Amino acid sequence: ISLLVFIAIVVLDRMPVAKVPLILIVNASNKATKDDIIKAVEQNVKAYNIKSHVVEDNHLDLVIEVRTSKYDDLVDCVTNIENVTRCSLLSHDGEVTF
Repeated sequence: ISLLVFIAIVVLDRMPVAKVPLILIVNASNKATKDDIIKAVEQNVKAYNIKSHVVEDNHLDLVIEVRTSKYDDLVDCVTNIENVTRCSLLSHDGEVTF
């Protein structure tokens, strides 16, 4: 039994683990910018999920969970959109979904 447990541990250790998603936080001074932001995200990520969408006094705050390896391209593309005032990309150790 010990040998089987050891083999199982070795096999599981060598299996690829899903990439941890990143959190993209975008602040914009115009709520109409949302469509442009989503297009930029779609061009640069494999998968995304909008976690929060806040509109207040025509200001837009988006929190988007993304999976990508093109960090710089994503941030540059979103930052260059007109009316985007801030763009942050964070890693987190939260729940991983497959």
